[in-house]
Amino acid sequence: ILVERITPSFIEGKPYEDTEANKLWREWEASFYTPGAHVSDGENYEDFISRIDAALEMFNRQPGESILVVSHGGFIRAIAARAALGQLLTPELMKKFNNTVGIENTGVTVLKYRAGFEDDAKWRLWSYNDHAHLTK
Repeated sequence: ILVERITPSFIEGKPYEDTEANKLWREWEASFYTPGAHVSDGENYEDFISRIDAALEMFNRQPGESILVVSHGGFIRAIAARAALGQLLTPELMKKFNNTVGIENTGVTVLKYRAGFEDDAKWRLWSYNDHAHLTK
C-alpha cells in the first residue's frame, strides 16, 4: 500500500528506448492529472488517492502515539498533499504540488492526527522533507 503509483504492466521491464512503452509511459504520466483517465492497468489519480486515504486510515488504527513509515517520494508527496488539503485536493492541485514542492531522499515528514476534528482537519502536515538529521 505504501508504494509509488502503480505503472501499467505493459511498461514493466521495457527499456526506455522501446517506442511503444515510452509512448504508453507518457500517456500514463499525463493521465494522472486528467480526472477519470485510465491507461491500461496503470493506477490513475482516483486509484492513487484512494490508496493514500486507505494508508491514512491504516495509520490511524495503529496502536501507540507514533508510528514510523518508510516509503517512496511520490507516495510521501501525495500523502502530504492529502493531509494538507484534504478533500480539496484535485488532480490539478496535485500537479501544482508535484511541480512546486520538491522532495529528496532521507527526508523526514511528520503528520499528526487530531481526533475530534472534521474529516478534512484530522490530519495535519507538521513538517515536510526535513533533513536536519543529516547536518553535522
